Amino acid sequence: MYKNIIKYIENNIILESKAEDLAQILSNIRRTFNILDLVKDILNNEMLCNQIAANSYFHYNGFDKIILYESEVCKLRLHIWWGSNIEYKENVHDHRWNFASWIVKGKYINEIYTDNDNFGNVFSEYHYKPRDRKEKQSYPLEFIRQTKLKKDRIEELSEGMITKCETGTLHRVKPITGINTVTLFLQSSSVLSYARVLNQETIIDSDNIQAISMQPDYLVKQLNKLITIL
Repeated sequence: MYKNIIKYIENNIILESKAEDLAQILSNIRRTFNILDLVKDILNNEMLCNQIAANSYFHYNGFDKIILYESEVCKLRLHIWWGSNIEYKENVHDHRWNFASWIVKGKYINEIYTDNDNFGNVFSEYHYKPRDRKEKQSYPLEFIRQTKLKKDRIEELSEGMITKCETGTLHRVKPITGINTVTLFLQSSSVLSYARVLNQETIIDSDNIQAISMQPDYLVKQLNKLITIL
């Protein structure tokens, strides 16, 4: 199952794929493959579990970021919000790459923002640049300036939907408290050299945002837990 999905993606993706094309790939995966079988296939392969764990971590925005596959042209990830009563307030941000996301389970709110010097609210803007995860378990956010953003629209994205987003689109994901939400996330290769991260409050320890790799036993625990909600 795992190898078949990766083979299908690699046969249908190119450098800097557009979000629309990524969404079509995910749509075909949704129609053809079973995510529960994918998770079980991963759990049955100890070497693969170890490899995935080394690249995965708990994101400080409040979700498990499980990187299933990575190449020069794409990255395939599972994002899991476990529906706890702890409220994580995600930063407004854009991405260096295009992406599409299939909501496999649950739902979330997606807020879209634009720069607006006349009518926006004040945010602190930081820039994130990629680093080699094999060498570093944290990353810095460089403060750039104070700027203004306006919230343009709010979308409620529910189970079964596929959303797409082009590079540079500012947004914020708000999971629903108490609801387990799982997305399969497919991103293109990088188009920009940095991403914007914006917050109305100062980001504490912006020079040392933690991104510590999962231990294999923790990944196995989380994937077994995932099986119970799919």
